[in-house]
Amino acid sequence: MVDALESAERVGAVMASLHTLEQRVRALEARLTEVEGGYGETSYRLRRDSVRTNLNVAKLMVHMQLTPTTDAEVDAALDEEDLT
Repeated sequence: MVDALESAERVGAVMASLHTLEQRVRALEARLTEVEGGYGETSYRLRRDSVRTNLNVAKLMVHMQLTPTTDAEVDAALDEEDLT
């Protein structure tokens, strides 16, 4: 009878631990959803600002009759940046 009681207590403790763990997982999932939502909004705003900047620069280049920067020039600038 004592063994059955101890076994029932252990099962109860395990169930309580599982319940606590499930609550923590739900809380983490909720927080992850918040973070992902914020990340998505930030990513969208950054992309939108980038497109706006590119369009503004393109307009200035047309107005000033400048040629676009080539991929080779970008690569050279990135390589130079990596060296410093």
